[in-house]
This record gives sequence, C-alpha cells and structure tokens, in this order.
Amino acid sequence: PSLMAVVAVGDMDPDELVGLIETYFEGLLRVGAAFPCSVAPSPKDSSEDLEATGGSGRGAFLSVASSPAGVTGVSVLATGSGYKAGDELTATLGGGEELRVVVTAEQLADFPAVARPAKEVVPTHEEPRFAVTRDPEISECFVSVDFVRPGWADRAQTLAQVRSKLVEEMFVICLNQRLLMLYMQPGSPFFTASVGETESVRGLKTLSLSATYHEGELERTLEALLFEIRRAKHHGFSEAEVDRARTTLLADSEMAFIERDQTFSNQHLEELISLFLQEAPAPGIEYMARVAKTFVPSVTPGEVQGVLKDVDIRRNTLYKVEEPGGWLRSLSNSRTLQMMRNVVNRVDVCPDEEITLWAETGEASLFDPALAHGEVIPGQIVEKKELGRGIEATSWKLSNGVTVLFKRTDFSDDQVDLVATRWGGLTEVPLEHLPEAVFCCTIASELNEFGHRPEVLSQLLMGRRVEEPSTKLTYYTTRVCGECSPSDLDVLLQLIHLQFISKVQPDGDYLRSIEQRLIESTRNELNDPKSVMFWETNKLTTQDHPFLRPIKEARIRTLDYEKACEIYNDRMSNIDSWTFVLCGNLPPDDVLEQLLTQYIGSIPKEGDPSSVKTRDTVTALLPEFPSQPIVKELAVGIVENTCETSIIMPLEVTDYVDPWSGTELQAGSSVHQEWREVLTVGMVCSLLQTSLLELLRFQLGELYSISVSESFTASPPGLGFPRTGAVTISFVCARREVPRVADLIYEEIQRRRHAGFTVSDMHREKEVQLRQLEEAKRTNGYWSSTLSNAAFSRLFDGDIEEAVAESLEAIRECVDSIDSQRARALLRQQIPTDGRDLAPGDRVLLKDPTPGGNFGAGDLVRVAALHQHQQAGGWFSRRPGVTRVLVQSGDGLQREWVEVEKVEELAPKKGTRRVVQITLCQWSIFDDFLFARTGVICGLVTAGAAVMYLRHRRSQ
Repeated sequence: PSLMAVVAVGDMDPDELVGLIETYFEGLLRVGAAFPCSVAPSPKDSSEDLEATGGSGRGAFLSVASSPAGVTGVSVLATGSGYKAGDELTATLGGGEELRVVVTAEQLADFPAVARPAKEVVPTHEEPRFAVTRDPEISECFVSVDFVRPGWADRAQTLAQVRSKLVEEMFVICLNQRLLMLYMQPGSPFFTASVGETESVRGLKTLSLSATYHEGELERTLEALLFEIRRAKHHGFSEAEVDRARTTLLADSEMAFIERDQTFSNQHLEELISLFLQEAPAPGIEYMARVAKTFVPSVTPGEVQGVLKDVDIRRNTLYKVEEPGGWLRSLSNSRTLQMMRNVVNRVDVCPDEEITLWAETGEASLFDPALAHGEVIPGQIVEKKELGRGIEATSWKLSNGVTVLFKRTDFSDDQVDLVATRWGGLTEVPLEHLPEAVFCCTIASELNEFGHRPEVLSQLLMGRRVEEPSTKLTYYTTRVCGECSPSDLDVLLQLIHLQFISKVQPDGDYLRSIEQRLIESTRNELNDPKSVMFWETNKLTTQDHPFLRPIKEARIRTLDYEKACEIYNDRMSNIDSWTFVLCGNLPPDDVLEQLLTQYIGSIPKEGDPSSVKTRDTVTALLPEFPSQPIVKELAVGIVENTCETSIIMPLEVTDYVDPWSGTELQAGSSVHQEWREVLTVGMVCSLLQTSLLELLRFQLGELYSISVSESFTASPPGLGFPRTGAVTISFVCARREVPRVADLIYEEIQRRRHAGFTVSDMHREKEVQLRQLEEAKRTNGYWSSTLSNAAFSRLFDGDIEEAVAESLEAIRECVDSIDSQRARALLRQQIPTDGRDLAPGDRVLLKDPTPGGNFGAGDLVRVAALHQHQQAGGWFSRRPGVTRVLVQSGDGLQREWVEVEKVEELAPKKGTRRVVQITLCQWSIFDDFLFARTGVICGLVTAGAAVMYLRHRRSQ
C-alpha cells in the first residue's frame, strides 16, 4: 500500500469516496489527501509566460494531478508516495471559490519513505537483431522495424522537452503521409504501412515502422521502408509537408480543447495514473492546447528531421517478421533471416548521393468545379416539418427529392454524424455478379471514389476534422456514413457531392494492386479460425444458400472490374431515393440550409428509375433453417486447446403471443406489436445470458465466456414476409467440457421456460437496460441510427414522425412493462426445445379416454404436474424427458395421470428440434489417423507414436 495511489475522477463526494476506499482495502490503505477540485493554471505556467519564452520552452512544466476546468466534484486521493511535501495545487471548488492546497510533511507523516523502483539500464547492441514467427493463425504477412531510444516519460519535465514531444508527433504525421503515398502506388509490395511511438519498458521508447505486405514480397517491402527512413534522415521534409503536419496536429489539439468538458472520466484517469507510475506530466487538456498553439507554429523542417538523428538501421534495432504457416514453412526461417540481413547491409552502405529527394505531388483543390461536368446549380427546400412527440428533430425535403432529417444536440461540441441510406443492396444483383457487388465499395475506395486518388484526398484532408465517408452495401440497403467537426461540415458535404457526381472507372494501372489485395485478404481469411467458423455456420444454418457462400480466390481472379464499377455507380445514383440524417452540433437553420442546398440539393437526378426500390419491392433473401438438429465439430489449426461453440436456434415472429395481452396475433396484424416482440426478444436474450453466466461460472470453473444474442439481419423488410432471425448462444471452454456445458445450457433453458425468471432477475435487467438506454441517448450515434433505422423500418408508412416516435416509445415501454411471466411466455414461444414442451398450466387436448374414466377423448384439460426422468440421446448427450402428465379439469376437482403420448398441445411451437451446434476446436493429427474424420493425414505418424497415444487414451 505504501507504493500505491488511488485516483478517482467523477462526480462523487470526497468523504464518501474516502470511506469506500478505506472499507475496500480493510485498513491497509490510508488516505494522504482528499479534496474536490477543478485545476486552474498555476501562475508560473500562465499563457503570458509561454509567450514570454518565445517558444523556447525554458519555463518549468506543471507536473501535478489536474482535472478539466469547469468539472466539479473531482477527487484525487493518494498515499504518501503520490505527492511530495511542498507540492502545490490550485483548485476551484464547486461554488467557484478558489483554494490553494499545499501538501505538507505532516500529511505524509504516517507513510514510510519508500524509494521508487530503480530505473534499469537496458543494454544496447551494435548489430541489428532479427525475429521470424510463423503461425497458422496469423491472417497476414507483417514486418516491423523497432528503433529503441531513451523514454520520453523520464525526461519531459520542462516545456522544452514537451516541445520536443510535439516535434516527434509532427514527424510521425509527415512520415505516415509518405508511407500512404508509397503503398497506394501501382505495383507496391505492401498493403499498408505506418510509423508510431510506444514506450516498450520504463525508460525506453520505440519508434516502430511496420507494414503488411504481399506474400513473397518481404525483401522489397523491407527495402522500401528502410530507404524511406534514410531519405527522411538525409533530406528531411519539405515545408509543405511540415505545414500539413502543423495543421493536423493543431486540429487534433483544437478538437480535444473544444470537447474538454465532455471528455470521459477514464481518459483523465489514465493521465493521472501515468503521473504516478511514470512521473509523466498531467497538465490537462486546456493547458496542453495552449502549449500546442504556442509551440507548433514555430516548429521548423530541420527540427522534424532532427528526430531521426539518433536512429540507426543497425544499432539498437529489432527486425520482426510474422507470416502465416506451420512447421513445414518454418524450415525456411534461416533463409528469411539471411535475406533480411542482406537488405539491411545493402541499404546501410548505399551512398547518400544515391538517395533521391521525395517527389512532392502538386497541389490540388478538393472541390474542383470541373468535376461537376458543368455549372453547379443549388437546389431549394420545398417542404419543412418539425418532428414533435419528444423527438426534437426536423425534416426537410429538397427540390431534387432528397429527404433530410436533422437533430441538434449538445452531447459533443465538436461532432456531427451523417448517415445516408437508400433501399436496394446486394440482393438486387444477379447471383453471377455477386462477387463484384460485394467488393464494389472496396474497389471504388481504391480508385477515384471522390474524384481524387485516395492518397491525394488524404493529403487534401490533412488538418480537416473530417472522417472520409464510407459506403457499404447490406442485403437490402446502401448506406454512406461520415463524421466531421461542425467547422468542417462544408467539407463533408463537398465529399458527399463529389461521391455522387464522380463516376468510378477502372484504372488499369491500379487494378493489379487491387486484385492482389483482394486475393491476399481472401487467402488470409482462411487462416483465421473465426472466419472459418463463420462461413461454416452460415453454410449449416442456411442449408448452403448460394448467396451466403464465401468468395473463392479463383473467382476473385476473374472479377469483372467494369461490372463492379457499374454496380457502384448505379448504387450511388437516383439521388431522390436517398434519405440523409444529420445529428450533432449543427449550425443555425439559415447556414445549414445554404450548405444543404448548395452541396446536396445540387446533385442532379441521374440513374435508371427502374432500379429504385422500396421496402416492399426489394428482392427478399429467404434462406431456410435446417429442419433437423445438426451437430458438427470443426477442427482447425489453432494453437490453444480451447473450443468455441455456437448453438443457433431459429426465430420467427409469426403466429406469436402478444406478451401484453396474452392473445395470439397473426403475422402482419400489427407492425407495432411485432416491433415490441423483437425488442422483447433482445431483453430475454440478455436475461438468459446473465442466467447462464451465473450458473456455468459457479458450477464449471473452466468456462471462459458465454453470450446470447439475437439477429434479424437477413429478414426481408417487406410487410408480406414474416420477421425471421436466429438466437445464438456462444461459449468458450476446454474441449473436454463442451458436452457438459451444452447439457447445462439446455437444462437451464428448460428450467427458465417452465419457472421463468425471478423478481430480482427482472429488476436487475431493467436497471441495466435503462442505464444503457440513458447512456446511449447521450450520443449522436444513437440518434442518427434511430432516425435512419426508423425511416427504413416496417414502422414507416410515410409519416417519419410517427415511425420515430413509435420506435422510441416501444423501447421504453418494453423496458418498463416486461415481467417474469411475459419473459417466460416469449422464451417458450421463440426458443425451440428438443421434444415435447409441456409445463404446468398449459391447456392440452386428450386423444383417447383416460384409463380411470375421468376424461374422454377430445376433452380440453390443463396440465397440473409432470413426471420427468433423464433420457439419453438428442443433440445433447442427455435431456430431461416427460413420460406422464397429471391433467385436471377446469374446476380442479378431477385429476388423473396419463401417458404423454395421449395428450396433444393446442399450439405447439413450430420447428422444434431445429438447432445447429457447431464447435471450433484444435485440430490434432491423431484425430484423422485414429478416427478417420476428414481428409488426408498430413505428416508421418509412426506406429510407436500411435501405440503411445492409444495407451495414453486408455489410461485416461
């Protein structure tokens, strides 16, 4: 405890917090200082002092615990080792009263003087070191070069040293931009490349240069990376590159400053933890923003170049390679190591005069009028509507047919979310061109999606707080998502405009690189065990639906890139079928109207009108769940001997029981009731997950994790189709425990189907759901997705206000109204069982007269009790079986036991026993040799090894 600091950031009374901590540590930890504060700048570190130093940073740097200005109720608690006598804090209390706190020796008297751990000196090495790893689970080829240098945290105690840190960040920005330009060139040997700094151990930091490369291109990749380091060290960076880095760094600093009062507490917590453990400064967001604004503009290209002065490609350098492959490919490690040594030697001895200058690209304009192929004519707003009923949003209709929904929020001062959606996605493409549709967005992003090459666009957006819009084709919709700062909303809307008017064309110079990336991505996906399990699960649960099969490498080699571009251009047409949603700190209506009419309203109506789809005309994807249980063990080459098992059961919201009234409803009788059913299914899945987690972790210590989730992704949106989906129960445990865990899961489901959930279970679940709902409502992402989803849901019948209001009201109503009885009814209705599903209270019909003569054939009776026993078989190793049923009359006066075969359920669950269980486990060569499960034996197994294995199994 004498070496411990307890730091808490949040809205809590300090005395209460002190009591909690002392109780938790049971007297082992005593509090040295506790006070509520929001730190104000110390006089010696004022902005005037920063300016007086002329940017040289000679002043002392504040290195005491701090919190964001304006946030009250922040408590800082520490043992004696957290502060030193004489440390001074200037604090502002909640009422605005200023308080200066000085930690005195008396406050530290009860704590022994304990020295911090000695700083170890890590030995240096003159020659480079190499490491090669081959693993069957690695999904891509990766190389990194680590340059080890003294750690920043041990020397950044002055403003000059903080300025050096800012210079290093500018260097990372400059070099990353160059690497982006390199890997986007035609014929580049690597997919991605980046540079970054981390503190590997105390006192040392690592400048890491890494790349993912094409298989067989390690030599060219490593050579390109090292030559770029030498180029930057010898020639440095141009003024234009450094200026873009200045703009980017200041933009990031400005964004943090604007949102300083909306920063989550855990970010402040990490800063204070670093203060205690590493003596790293913790000046706070506002102070660092002032430092950046003072120092960054004066940084010169020479200073950025100087970051590499102590970087050597040989000394204190580690080269690491990770590639997919097993022990057979590991035999080539020695050749790989020798090849890497040769590359390092070749680059190291290259004369400086042979290293050329960086070829700077010409300046371009983001919004070139020539890209519009004519004059841009702004549109108009033809309809305005305020959305009430607590939504507090607005709907505008533009003259080109676009619907715009926007909601102003104050959750984040520097954020605006944009979501644009239209009907029509992957299912509108013929099956023979499905691969082109799947990859069309990726292909477009590698070409000129916004009228510029990706590397040029990245350079144009440097210093802009804009997230490049991303496009995705789902089964039934096409969606574009983006994010920006309010000050750069015009830039985001310009990008959207360019995306719609720019027609993507295949460029022969880049197609080879695109094809190679797609092939590598598909090939590496086969090394990812979870991807293998995903596709196998799709195959089993959809009966190998051709639309849901993985795309093979051979098919990628025959991709029609013209067709892919045609599909993308068609999806980005018919602007009048799109709905835009904006949420965040939006400008006033007059400014927003000008931006929307100029960039969105001016997009011309182009495209084939016959390709425009609606909710009820999109092509439905109708995969069929298997009619019989399926149990499969999927053995793959994973390292750890753990298993991930998924149990998938179908969902179908049809002929369902309304949990509120208990009456049976037909599909389509009420989309509102259907929406409540879908929401309640999610809550019941959460209840079941909590129940299973408590049970299995208590009874089985080797269970690592378990989750229960529902999905309606592939369900057709049209009203003429039932709402279909699946419930997935996934768990991870040791391989030998899979049957036992599966049995326990089934038994717990059966128990909950009959007994329901307890009052405490329901109360806890409601608290969790309400807390998650309130937290979600404080984010822009929640409202942008809610507005967009409501406009493209079954609830929408032309009135967006009604659809959004019904969606929100149903969520709250489900949380408030669900109880144990309703959860049990829905669980029994939606989760299929293995065999008869009888419970006390059910109404049944007698097939034959009872032996005692109390009831006749066709009599309607109720179940009073069940007689069960354990019965072997089924898709689990054992299951509870019902042999006899105690039935009674309506008045309860007559009772009699009858065989279960003599009763008939009035409304049995359709599709019982429709379950798929798939287990991902470690592949063993003995599995194939001894049990002949699948495939050909890889490697040679001697008879002696087989005998030893048999003896081992027999001893077990």
